[in-house]
Amino acid sequence: MRAPVLLIAAAALVSCRGEPELTEPVLPTIIATCAETENDVQVRLPGRPYWIAATTGTVLLANTWLRTGAEGQARIEFATGTHLEVGAKAVVVIDVAPSPDVNGPPLSVVALESGKVQGVVEVADGGVREVVIRTVDGSRAHLAAAGQGPSKYELSRRDDELVLSVLSGDLVISGHSREQRVSEGHLTRLTAHGPSAPERVSDSLPGSPANDPVEDRLLAPADLAQFGYVSAPPNIQLSWRPSDKDARYRVVVAADRELRLKVQVDQDTEGRTLEVTRLTAGDYYWGVFVGGDGEWQPLFARARKLTVVKIPALRFRTVPSIQEWGE
Repeated sequence: MRAPVLLIAAAALVSCRGEPELTEPVLPTIIATCAETENDVQVRLPGRPYWIAATTGTVLLANTWLRTGAEGQARIEFATGTHLEVGAKAVVVIDVAPSPDVNGPPLSVVALESGKVQGVVEVADGGVREVVIRTVDGSRAHLAAAGQGPSKYELSRRDDELVLSVLSGDLVISGHSREQRVSEGHLTRLTAHGPSAPERVSDSLPGSPANDPVEDRLLAPADLAQFGYVSAPPNIQLSWRPSDKDARYRVVVAADRELRLKVQVDQDTEGRTLEVTRLTAGDYYWGVFVGGDGEWQPLFARARKLTVVKIPALRFRTVPSIQEWGE
């Protein structure tokens, strides 16, 4: 007679405890998405031991790894409003950190394991929007735009050295109780003791001493030139002054001033001009190199910017009264 007694006791225990509480599952937070991908791009989501192919629209969670192949490129859009351009042969970790302000939005965190990336630090309404760089030793460097507009930077890693170059605008970089302001055209090294003193980018490049500036031989179009089109993209004529009688030139058009990301044109020529077509609406940079056999020297001190604008087509509406008068 023990079985009925046990059943009654179990039923009584359930009735005393009441209905079991239902808890909503905790969903992972999406911190960024792949806005654009080209060629080989892969991600490794947190807690997963394997890599999967990433395409446009792939969501990124906190502590997601992303890597690109030899010709891979990706543009990452953060939920915080900033973005990151990942070049070829790069490995980067995407994460978030709480804001120093209790009511502030979380901060985007970038940890570069290899290669190069470019990003933008925006100016938030009513405050400063920061981007956090995780350094080689695991500490954090905070980036904030120092001017009225956004600032663009490039982050590169070689072995255990992390170098941050300011491409446009000014940045204030803080870490390890140190604060450093870095202006456009300068770089700083993010070390375990904080950001180093700024250096001119040209001074740190091998084979480019400060007392031997590059002569600018680019002719047209001028820097910041604009071209408009209605239906078909415009034909843009690039020209430069020759450096030698039998020289060979290489023309590059890309989406960044360093002519590395989203290369639209990479063409060799023996001429002094090159007509570029199929550039749709957007901002581009162009430059010309001289040489050959893999050794190319720039014919410019700074790549020139051009903008292509799509103009809406005009639409005409026939007035009914005029139509009737002509019948």
